Amino acid sequence: MGIGEDEVNDAEWIEQAVFTSAVTGRAAGYQIVAASPGIGERDLRELAAWGPSHDALLTSTPGAASINFHPLPSGAFCVSRTTPAGWEYSGRGGARVYTQSLVVPPAVLARFSNNPFALVRAALAGGSIRVHDDPPSRLTPFRLSGRALAVDRGLLGRLLVHPGPDWMGALVQAALGSRTLALIGGPPAEHIIAGVINCLPPECRTAFSFSTSLKFSS
Repeated sequence: MGIGEDEVNDAEWIEQAVFTSAVTGRAAGYQIVAASPGIGERDLRELAAWGPSHDALLTSTPGAASINFHPLPSGAFCVSRTTPAGWEYSGRGGARVYTQSLVVPPAVLARFSNNPFALVRAALAGGSIRVHDDPPSRLTPFRLSGRALAVDRGLLGRLLVHPGPDWMGALVQAALGSRTLALIGGPPAEHIIAGVINCLPPECRTAFSFSTSLKFSS
């Protein structure tokens, strides 16, 4: 469902940053290589600390991607997408890990029912998430139109068929009662974690940080 022009014009800006492996005037290796000007220093440090580096993806096959979500010191939220993007410049082998982070104000995330997956779909459809072969040193913030329903009934309907209501109920209960939860096996992790988010009331969803296809890291 779309929204009117006035609502788009009043929407808050989404800032963005890219974390990947490169040689810049500041350093060589994994670092924030590009960012839009509205990101504060505390948020930038947090994005760098959370940035996935070499061999962080569970799989580096073409089309692999991890959707990630966590809060930021400013009160905004980071919604990011990590993908393989070419080869490491250093020659040590393996794919270069590339993460585009969106710094999303709470009001914007709320329009998407506090569902990071819905926001990522809208950003991909609008061309706002993409891999730069040579990222500019400075990115521009953007506005994202649209909104999302509180529940993706199609997704939940598929998950009720497989892996089934008992399995999903146990997983939601484990998510609510655990400090850290890892999924091994089963349907694609992105579908399962998105299903868990859809089972939570929108006002509770921002309390859960996650990644869908990254190796475990403290």
